[in-house]
Amino acid sequence: MAKYHFPERVPELTYGNMGCQRVETTSNPARLPATVNLVLSLRTMDIRPATTEDGPAFVALVQALAEFEDLEPPTAEAKQRLIDHAFADPPRYELWIAELDASIVAYAAFFETYSTFLAQPSLYLEDLFVHPDARRKGVASAIMAKLEQVARERGCGRFEWSVLDWNKNAQDFYKGLGATIHDDWKLVRKLL
Repeated sequence: MAKYHFPERVPELTYGNMGCQRVETTSNPARLPATVNLVLSLRTMDIRPATTEDGPAFVALVQALAEFEDLEPPTAEAKQRLIDHAFADPPRYELWIAELDASIVAYAAFFETYSTFLAQPSLYLEDLFVHPDARRKGVASAIMAKLEQVARERGCGRFEWSVLDWNKNAQDFYKGLGATIHDDWKLVRKLL
């Protein structure tokens, strides 16, 4: 695998507001102008499998996630493993990225598991992270919709992930997607 240089800090992303500017309306057609210009701040969003060229931007986002969660960022060796494992043949996990106006602003790392109770595969989302400067622009919703589509196309019986107990914004977002948070399950982990 190729070796990459990873920036020490995540570059700041700046975006203007997305959506429509306010347009005044009236129920009286005589008051309407002959033509109405609706001004949109058009953005292009692309959600796709990552390529090796996306590696440094992906690792920068992982570093930003560590900062968001107040965790130690990945070491240089871990950064290289993230790239090596994502693009191995076969890959250890799948990596998709989201671009907004041709800038990589988010990633999703996921893999398949298996439910013996459903007798079907499940799609497990390990990480979903949207850079703070790109939030509230529909990026996370678009990624989740795409991953649900992938899970359905693969015949998965469920699409699942974990959420931190203190991240109420994420919990509300997931509930808004129709997901259920299972408080009766506890995460069990043994470090090796």
